[in-house]
Amino acid sequence: MNGYRFEISPLRITNTSDAPRGSNVYYKCSYCGSIVPSQPADAIACACNNIYIDPDYIRLVVRDFAGFNILIKVKSKQFPD
Repeated sequence: MNGYRFEISPLRITNTSDAPRGSNVYYKCSYCGSIVPSQPADAIACACNNIYIDPDYIRLVVRDFAGFNILIKVKSKQFPD
């Protein structure tokens, strides 16, 4: 079956301006387990509000970087049966 999966980026940031953004980039909160897109159409936050994104002001807010992970969405390889 062909689909997508997330890979954890080794990049560790301490400043939100250094966070990558893109249609294949997502952020995961280690505290609540929420995964949020880096470029949402509307404002969005993880369940515990550690990660908040306001696309109108192009603003990413992270309260505790220890619970912030960057995920890259990649196409899964199709393996023969």
